[in-house]
Amino acid sequence: MRDQGTTAAAWRTETARDDRPQHPVTVLSARVLLAGRAMLGDSPEVFAARVGADPDLVEAIEKGTRPAWDVPGPELAPITEVLRPALGEWFWTAIACDLLLTNLLSGDDVTTGVAADEALGDLNQRQVARRLLRWALGGAGNAAPLLPTADRVLIRHRAARLAESRSPVARVGAEILAAFGDGR
Repeated sequence: MRDQGTTAAAWRTETARDDRPQHPVTVLSARVLLAGRAMLGDSPEVFAARVGADPDLVEAIEKGTRPAWDVPGPELAPITEVLRPALGEWFWTAIACDLLLTNLLSGDDVTTGVAADEALGDLNQRQVARRLLRWALGGAGNAAPLLPTADRVLIRHRAARLAESRSPVARVGAEILAAFGDGR
């Protein structure tokens, strides 16, 4: 996967726009990081020490108060390495999916397309991305979707608009609609 800084930089350059979501999507990277830390049996403090990160950073990503996609790549790379082999790639993909959903919520087709290339462009991670997007939007197993209903409604609306467009990112809309998993 490419450096996460590419799509995050695109988001940060536009953060002054009024149409950015108040609460950027962080649910997938937060859940994957929490699962990885739990697999290791580490407390947040022990995990932070293991990766050489500020404990506040690890806690903020897990709680969803700091988007992982807004953290510089060099600070995220050690986290990913510690999560390997089981969840390292899942973490990077979750970050890309969070950014994709954030950009879709913002209504910005350009950054949505860039983020989609990060999340869905690599054949090796596309299946992981699809599973993560389905978890966020349609739920997994008996679990409810991770995103609140209002966000899912807006995402569905914007994805449908994209899917019906003749833009280069129309395929992104179709992928997102498929992630809802309800056939609508």
